[in-house]
Amino acid sequence: MLIGGCSDTVEMTQDREDRLHERVTARWAAINLAQYDEVWAYSTPNFRGVFPKHLYQQKFSQLVNNELTGIEVTSYDSRAAVASVAVRVMAEPTKFASPFAQAAGALPDTIYESWLFVEGDWWYIDRTRKAR
Repeated sequence: MLIGGCSDTVEMTQDREDRLHERVTARWAAINLAQYDEVWAYSTPNFRGVFPKHLYQQKFSQLVNNELTGIEVTSYDSRAAVASVAVRVMAEPTKFASPFAQAAGALPDTIYESWLFVEGDWWYIDRTRKAR
């Protein structure tokens, strides 16, 4: 069921954008606390239906801590109900990282995520890193 002004679009409202910011922030807080069961819960209902939590946890690295420094919705497709979000972080190597990475110290990074509005809320789809 689609929600919005037209039968084939889902409009971005200020309330929806605010909720998206809340969900992105909460997901990154869970990542930083290594609460991967909670991180998995932000994935789309379809994804969670086919991809078990115990396998999802294996995709995370303990080599970098990412401090969230900003969120920006960069685009929104109302027909697909998908928002593109630039997540800005300060990436700092952990004690498990290589000596070279530790010597480099904390560096700013931007991670581009896609979020889907379905069933009345925002759900994480995927992420990509673009060249700096």
